[in-house]
Amino acid sequence: MRFTKILIFLIILIISAGIVSAADFSDLKAPSNFKFDGNQSFYETNILGMEDAEGAILDIVTTDDLEEAKEAVGSDEDVSILESFKNDSDVDYTLESTDDENIFSFTDGVNELKGYIELVEIGDEKYVIESYVDDVNQDDKLEKCLSSLKEFNELNSLDPLNPNSEN
Repeated sequence: MRFTKILIFLIILIISAGIVSAADFSDLKAPSNFKFDGNQSFYETNILGMEDAEGAILDIVTTDDLEEAKEAVGSDEDVSILESFKNDSDVDYTLESTDDENIFSFTDGVNELKGYIELVEIGDEKYVIESYVDDVNQDDKLEKCLSSLKEFNELNSLDPLNPNSEN
């Protein structure tokens, strides 16, 4: 009986620790015309406060997201949050440096996304922040993506990290 009580206490302790250690992205601030989706994304809104179908999106990418993607395609390769900072011709993904330190432009030909990407640390965890549009032909929206990403950084006191020094 005593063993059962200890086991139940340990299970509750482990679950509680997991909840406490999970990132709470709702505390992050976004530019005024962006709305939090309750999960890991902020989307640009239109004049009515609804999601702008052609607007920019700010996504927070976690290691868990990469693990889920790996499982979805049946891969058994190790993945790292730093994979987002490597060109991959197999999936038509290109990355280029910008004039802004540690912010990169990307094109994802498979998912038809185009935007900017950076590595940041929130708490003790590293995350990828992407600011993009859902159409690779919307070059006129890219400046908005970059300015939104920079404003997001300012609002949350985030400094993009150099992904090459994180190996």
